[in-house]
Amino acid sequence: MAISDKPEIIFKDQSILAVNKPAGISVIHDSHHPQIPSLKEQLEAEFGQLWVVHRLDRDTSGIMLFARDKNIHRWLNNQFQAREVIKRYHLLACGAFSWHKIQVKSPLRVNGDRQHRTIIDFREGKPAQTDFEILQAFDHAIFFVLAIPHSGYTHQIRAHLSSLNGYILNDPLYRPHPYPHNSIDTYNISPCKSWISQNLPIQRLALHASEITFRHPSYQDSISIHAPYPGDFSQSLDWLKTTGQE
Repeated sequence: MAISDKPEIIFKDQSILAVNKPAGISVIHDSHHPQIPSLKEQLEAEFGQLWVVHRLDRDTSGIMLFARDKNIHRWLNNQFQAREVIKRYHLLACGAFSWHKIQVKSPLRVNGDRQHRTIIDFREGKPAQTDFEILQAFDHAIFFVLAIPHSGYTHQIRAHLSSLNGYILNDPLYRPHPYPHNSIDTYNISPCKSWISQNLPIQRLALHASEITFRHPSYQDSISIHAPYPGDFSQSLDWLKTTGQE
């Protein structure tokens, strides 16, 4: 999906605006890419003032919620702080995975090293949990994975996946790290990068926020909103399913 693509409106009412964020655009103004209007700026030009409830990385696509007034913003923030909101991510990963489902509870410290990465830190990190499930395995140590973060730290999925001897395809920042409980299998990991760069349509971080579930302030019931895959993600997944399935 190109940076210039317009975000898709998935859900809209008087309280909430939900959009499918394209990859390559920041949620709020990014000083490193000042020439590119933020997602918030683009949407406010059409819908008026909006309040950011949560964020996605610039290269991550998928579901984003915006509040349309201060009271709704407070309502949604309370749900996020209480960890009542369920977010489901789909990703394409490379790694040496011997599990089908796994729960990672390693504590995280944001901006924990010289590369400003989120790192696992058992002394100073804060409690964090991510559930992973392999949805499909392909050749070349590639996997289609569901990730459900139960806390909301920056780069949480990427940091926890790295601790499992894997990484999201095209992730330039996170790679498997030899934490004490890991044994890195470089044979299973290293062939993936060069093979992927030559074959798959997706050439950015292969991470998509697929679905979000929360209590709607008007209905008082839980609703789930789903964001369709962008073209590069769906084309890559289709290609793997037809040519690279184990």
